Amino acid sequence: IYRIPPTANSTQATIDQVRRLADDLDEPDKPPALLVFDAGYDPIAISHELADCPVEILVRIRDDRVFHGRPPNKPDRPANTGGRPPRHGPRHKCSNPATWAPPEQTHTTSDLRYGNITIGAWSQLHPRLNSRGHWTNHQTLPIVEGTIIRVEVELLPKPTSRTKKTLWLWWSGPGRPDLDLCA
Repeated sequence: IYRIPPTANSTQATIDQVRRLADDLDEPDKPPALLVFDAGYDPIAISHELADCPVEILVRIRDDRVFHGRPPNKPDRPANTGGRPPRHGPRHKCSNPATWAPPEQTHTTSDLRYGNITIGAWSQLHPRLNSRGHWTNHQTLPIVEGTIIRVEVELLPKPTSRTKKTLWLWWSGPGRPDLDLCA
């Protein structure tokens, strides 16, 4: 058991715990462990710091998050145009379907409790980072890519007027996510 002091940075403590767990679970013939976190964890910092670990990260994210694709590749850009090349491509605002490209992966299934479940995933997306929090000491802010997963269910076991039927998730890891498992 590892006790986390109240003064510890929760993101760094999480990263340290996952590294210890990954060391214990690391077996070459087994697929990477899928580690699931609820909202409140920093999915981007965790993904960035654990990129070299044999794990998959899945974190629930708010539905008002904005991500960006890769910038357009313009090899014919003139050399003396000034300014730096763009770091961010098209916007993907989770709360605005008009900004979504078609999902690269889709999956549908049904469940006795939730009814029809529709899952879509968009890969190679990243958020714009700010020089605060986990990123305060970074000279150049990294581009941390991951996959955004949208899970929409037909029914909820105990619906209320405020309950949403859509869940957004951030996934990072080697390969592509198993959408059925992630949902």
